[in-house]
Amino acid sequence: MSKEDMELTSRGDMKAAKGGLPWYTWDVVLLGALFLFGTFGNSFPLLSYLGGLRNDKNIVFMARVWFFLLTPIACVCLAALIVRIVCLWPLRIVRLRRLIVLQIVASLGTLAYVGLPFLRLGPPEHKMHLWGMRRYVQTQVDVPAIRAWLTSLDPNDWHDVQIDFRRNGEGQLVPRSSDLVLPACILNLKPRSVSLSFVEGCGFGATLRWGDRLLGTWGMAIGPETTGAPPDLSGGPEWDGVRIWHDREFE
Repeated sequence: MSKEDMELTSRGDMKAAKGGLPWYTWDVVLLGALFLFGTFGNSFPLLSYLGGLRNDKNIVFMARVWFFLLTPIACVCLAALIVRIVCLWPLRIVRLRRLIVLQIVASLGTLAYVGLPFLRLGPPEHKMHLWGMRRYVQTQVDVPAIRAWLTSLDPNDWHDVQIDFRRNGEGQLVPRSSDLVLPACILNLKPRSVSLSFVEGCGFGATLRWGDRLLGTWGMAIGPETTGAPPDLSGGPEWDGVRIWHDREFE
């Protein structure tokens, strides 16, 4: 270490001793900001699970919007941190071995943690959503009431019927056809559409769908408990004649 570097270090130590901020204050700020950004980006599987618990993907959508808005700021913070690690730290840290270790840990550790959200190495978001949604169905969906309503339908009137929903002036979801009267066990779930199908000897099955082209599509199929969910949907978890599914096309 040269005499000039020692003088620079001494000035920094004297400034800290006089009540000024330590020389590494901005490094701590930048590392903290990048840690928060990385934690936010790595939380999407958890947010997907929470979205499944609420049967709502808006929380994930808004989080992703904020993530992409914050990405340029995180890139600037990362660049500033690397410049300080390469240019300033050698002037402040006397021991070479300690300097090299701190530079490697700070730079590679930060790059790895911030880069993980872009690699998507965690649990798939659609599976986390389904795990949360299964809990939602078990606690919030009145499956026996829906089955009782399906049993009361006339196959001649309701076979292959799809019921689409719209929002009225009060923001509530109502069937597009004003002639239809649906039970509360369906309306309370606020589906985008409900498809009904009748299988001879088995009975009615109902498929409820949520989402759109922006959020993706997910749904729930309910059939008679003895025969299971409608057979046209496969790949999702099924129990007690209920199957949930998620369209991964938009992830």
